[in-house]
Amino acid sequence: MSDAEEWRQIAGYEGLYDVSNLGRVRSWSRLKRGAALRPLPNQQGYLSVALCSAGRVKYRKIHQLVLEAFVGPRPAGNVGRHLDGNLTNNVAGNLAWGTHSENMADCLKHGTHPEARKTHCPAGHEYSPENTVVRVNGKRRCRACQRERAGYKGGLPMKDRTHCPQGHEYSPENTEVKSGGRRCKTCRKAYGRARNATRRRNR
Repeated sequence: MSDAEEWRQIAGYEGLYDVSNLGRVRSWSRLKRGAALRPLPNQQGYLSVALCSAGRVKYRKIHQLVLEAFVGPRPAGNVGRHLDGNLTNNVAGNLAWGTHSENMADCLKHGTHPEARKTHCPAGHEYSPENTVVRVNGKRRCRACQRERAGYKGGLPMKDRTHCPQGHEYSPENTEVKSGGRRCKTCRKAYGRARNATRRRNR
């Protein structure tokens, strides 16, 4: 073990498990063998370990254990942040507590947020710096779509409009009539594909 590695007991598992400032977890029952627990990646890419106490097994994210031991208890409403964007780098110096908004901003900065992989909005407008609004939850809004929707609301009455806010024609093949109003099938399909793609990535 490195001389720079510092071990501290895990709260709630005193005498059973330790966590180090280098992001390793060890069990007291394995100390004689000098073995650390094998981390397991979860669906989001975080590394977790299985901790057992009183016959119950609980999976805990390693970065949270490191923060609790070397920074302090998690403040209300905060989440663990990986400052370099690498979800497997659980060294204490790379971690910090922060708000959900700060964590989402980190994800966008490092290109790990699902929204960051999209180059265009569902209507086909590019997510350029000038055309993008980043919300507090990390999601992006297309300025061009916002402008079109604003003009759409103040334009012709619904019955006289020939195109949807995104510019698709209200043709018989492209129009869905529901509750007395019209919906653009092209837009609904585009949003459906985007929503399904996001769900698949988050599984």
